[in-house]
Amino acid sequence: MNTDLGLGTFRDVGMRLVVSLIATLALSGGLMLLLLPSSGKWPAVVIGLLLTLYPLAIAAQHRTDAAARMAVSITVVTMPALLLFIAEGQAWQTDLHMLFFALLAAASILCDWKALAAATGVVAVHHLGLGMLVPEWLFMGEGSFLRIAFHAVVLLVEAATLIWVAQRLVELVDANAQQTVERERAAEALSAERAEQAQIAAQVTTSLGHSLTTLAAGDLTNEIQADFPDDYALLKRDFNAAVTSLRGAIVVVSDSADSIRTGSAEIAQASEDLARRTQSNAASLEQTSAALAQVESGLKLTANTAQDTVARAGQAMATVDSGRTTAEVAKQAMSRVGESAKGIDDVIAGLDKIAFQTRVLAMNAAVEAGRAGDAGRGFAVVADLVSALAMRAEEEAKTARDQLGVTQSEILVAVEAVGNVDTAFTAISSDVAEVNKLLAGMASDNRRQSSAITEITTAVSSMDSATQQNAAMVEQTSAAARNLSHEVANLASAAAQFTVGNRTARKMAVRKPAMVRSFA
Repeated sequence: MNTDLGLGTFRDVGMRLVVSLIATLALSGGLMLLLLPSSGKWPAVVIGLLLTLYPLAIAAQHRTDAAARMAVSITVVTMPALLLFIAEGQAWQTDLHMLFFALLAAASILCDWKALAAATGVVAVHHLGLGMLVPEWLFMGEGSFLRIAFHAVVLLVEAATLIWVAQRLVELVDANAQQTVERERAAEALSAERAEQAQIAAQVTTSLGHSLTTLAAGDLTNEIQADFPDDYALLKRDFNAAVTSLRGAIVVVSDSADSIRTGSAEIAQASEDLARRTQSNAASLEQTSAALAQVESGLKLTANTAQDTVARAGQAMATVDSGRTTAEVAKQAMSRVGESAKGIDDVIAGLDKIAFQTRVLAMNAAVEAGRAGDAGRGFAVVADLVSALAMRAEEEAKTARDQLGVTQSEILVAVEAVGNVDTAFTAISSDVAEVNKLLAGMASDNRRQSSAITEITTAVSSMDSATQQNAAMVEQTSAAARNLSHEVANLASAAAQFTVGNRTARKMAVRKPAMVRSFA
């Protein structure tokens, strides 16, 4: 059926094409009759139009049977013969012979070698008959056997070629139709096989769906027991293996959740204890840091005071050195005063001698005045006055010598006292230098202690900060442990939804937690 349909469609198209050529050639004959100066050729036009009626009827009926193909092929090669008759004596009469070859090629579209052979025979009979009997209906000028033979050879070569091509085309179409049939049969077989496979797949899907439903409900003990075809045996084995593996994993998860819950509770308790101790340590460190800060402040104040004392001691040493210098100057001045007092004593001794000599001279003058009598009485008065003055001078000199002796004694005492002051200043300077050295050592020690206390304060502050951070971290750890315990409880609750045989995760999930060790 498909063969006739494929080749029939091809021939139906070819039939309409060839019939169209026949009608065109018939109309062309009428047109040539009107245009060419030929008379008495109208029967050929009438014959051509009559010959066209049957092919048109065949085309209208969509006939492609062998008789129709034969009639159309013979008719189409008959039309050029009529045109040659109408174009008798015209210059291009010979050129119209090309229509035979072109129309034979057009007739090959009907894919019928018998029709092509019949058309070729008609052309051959036409050429041989007319070429020998009425050559003017066929050629310009006289006809010849060689000319007819040449046309016959060309015609036979073309006909043979067209017949071979048409036959090969038919064979190819038949082969294609056969392949189409085979493909349809294969498609039907494949459809049947697919239907069978679909039925098997439906059975497998039903069984697998039931198992997946029970698996979704949490039952991990329901494995596929139905027999699967060989193609699906691997699916059954893999599903059962997956269920077994999942069941083992859920059991392990449940056990691990129980252990993790116990461990997380212990960690949370230990973290809380550690957090409390860390907070207590942080408070102690904070107090220690504050106390060390006060000690550091006191040591710095003491160091500054010691430094001021050292400065004051330095100033005292400078004052003592200045006092020693002053005492030395005073001692030297006293020595010079002592030496001057000795000189004054010599002067007083000289004055005393002068006063004594004056008194002696006054006595001598008084004696001489007494001898002189009245004439020397005035001189005697003067001598008495001079003598009295000399006596007073001797008395004053004696008083001055006594006073000068007392002064010399006081000067010696003062010189000794100044020497003692210098000695005291020396001792004071030595003591002050020693005190300065001790105070400098104390200031240095205070500075070192202050520096050490500062380092200790920094270390304690750092420890306090680290302890505070540790406390915060321990709080976070404790919170994380509590969250972990909560998540593990959720995990255990989720694992409890699965049935794993004679031992269920639900039983393990509701098990009481182990006693939490106290790390306080």
